[in-house]
Amino acid sequence: MPPVRKHFASILFLLLLVAIVSVYIAQLQSVLANDFVIDDAFIYSRFARNFAQGSGFVWNPGEAPVEGFTSFLYLILLIVTEKLGSSSIVVMPILGVVSFLAILVLSWYLGETLNPGHRLENLVSLNLIGLSPIFLHWTTTGMEMPFYTALLIISALSYLGYQRHKCPAWVVGFSFAITTLSRPESLGLFAITLVFDCLTRFSSKKRLLLQDTLSMVMAFVFIYVPVFAWKWTYFGYPFPNTYYAKTAGISSVQIGEGLLYLGRSLMYYAFAGIGVPLILLLTRLNKTKWNTELSIERIYIVVFVLCCWSIVILNGGDHFVFGRFLMPTIPFLIVLIITVGFSIFLDTLTRNDAVKSVFLSVPIVIAVFDWQPWSFVSPDYVKTTLPPADQNKFEYFPSWDIGFIVMGKTLNAVAEEDESVAVVPIGAIGYYSHMKVIDMVGLVDPVIAHEPFDPIYTATWRPGHDKGNGLYILSKHPDYIQLIDLLTSQPFAGINEHSQQYKSIVEIWASPEFHASYEFYPIQTEEGWYYNLYRRVESTPQREEP
Repeated sequence: MPPVRKHFASILFLLLLVAIVSVYIAQLQSVLANDFVIDDAFIYSRFARNFAQGSGFVWNPGEAPVEGFTSFLYLILLIVTEKLGSSSIVVMPILGVVSFLAILVLSWYLGETLNPGHRLENLVSLNLIGLSPIFLHWTTTGMEMPFYTALLIISALSYLGYQRHKCPAWVVGFSFAITTLSRPESLGLFAITLVFDCLTRFSSKKRLLLQDTLSMVMAFVFIYVPVFAWKWTYFGYPFPNTYYAKTAGISSVQIGEGLLYLGRSLMYYAFAGIGVPLILLLTRLNKTKWNTELSIERIYIVVFVLCCWSIVILNGGDHFVFGRFLMPTIPFLIVLIITVGFSIFLDTLTRNDAVKSVFLSVPIVIAVFDWQPWSFVSPDYVKTTLPPADQNKFEYFPSWDIGFIVMGKTLNAVAEEDESVAVVPIGAIGYYSHMKVIDMVGLVDPVIAHEPFDPIYTATWRPGHDKGNGLYILSKHPDYIQLIDLLTSQPFAGINEHSQQYKSIVEIWASPEFHASYEFYPIQTEEGWYYNLYRRVESTPQREEP
């Protein structure tokens, strides 16, 4: 068979992969043209800017340090870019796309390691990773998850290389230490890796090689423990403040919501036809004879994925759509199911690549038709300008992210930097206002973050948004208080249904002190939309309204 015909299916799948990557690049260009990142990414940017300007790891300059971010290593990278004169807002989506490309390369090596000699199936796996709505959504939003995912695959690959005696044990510990500095839940994954290594050593009666496990631990301790100890001393708590703001230890509510989150997130993968190959994989496990080395490696990856999911469940999931916390497991999951599972099934049917490509094209076709990249890449997705408001009727401006940017810029125009505003949320408003920003849900406030959950507010379960203390917020005497987080076509006094989900806002609105000390202060922004604030009575505007 001529070489071109022999590799025709691989060439087609490779061309599709190039097209998918082109969509990601187009999305990046659209994002960069509009400085558009998700609101939480602005939290990283404000911390990075404050540190680069000499204020330290603080949310508000002059206040105590607070670890109001989850990924310490990601923030360090952004600080470096700020120090070099670049904007972290620009760098974050670029770092996301670079991480995505690294994930594709690393996933290729993962497939070749777990199932050597099945390059066609491996190439299909890369296409399905690229066609994932989770990756398409989160790659350019400015958050750390693509970066963390790439590090996590590197850590897993280092252990697989160690199992094959191709990678020193200390490299495994080093890789996991770096990954844990990216997100602290990797500490649990490293612990599971150590347990797995010990069990496999004992089962193979290679007890003398336990010094390799010790080498992993020592390398991990050498890198991670000094940073961990410094952070605990510097910030006052062992874990990021965001962890305490989102959880209250382990509870039945968290576990239940975590399970629901996992189920909803995995539904995004119904498009890939995962159910069918998964069943085939499970039904053929007991009929397929793997060599011992491959069996151990595949079992490790399965345990690795299950451990990731367990951590997500115990933490109660996430309030964002598109399964952000499932992203790190998607490359492992797809490689297991497609590269390993599908190849086991197809090898029992045929060795002909043309026939294999017909079967493998089924999940690709389903994925392509369900992908809908235009919903992310279109100008409307990243447009940061407001349409004119119809002031003849009351309506909310529907885009939170764009509204928050307008709110932050409006505050920058009407208030002084030494004035303060209490808000939900804090990202773009904090970044663009340059004011002292008081967080009413505690992501950057240790007092609220360590408050116990109130069952009334955990009914909706939105991690990072369910804690609050209105009287504590009022005790800080903010110059401005924001009670609703949407722009309106007409002035709107009071709180709306959405605002009633926030404990701090409800308690502020119910406080006589608030009504005695604050007056309604709507500001008309660009295109006629209103930003509805409350201002301390003794405060006066320092600048003309925009």
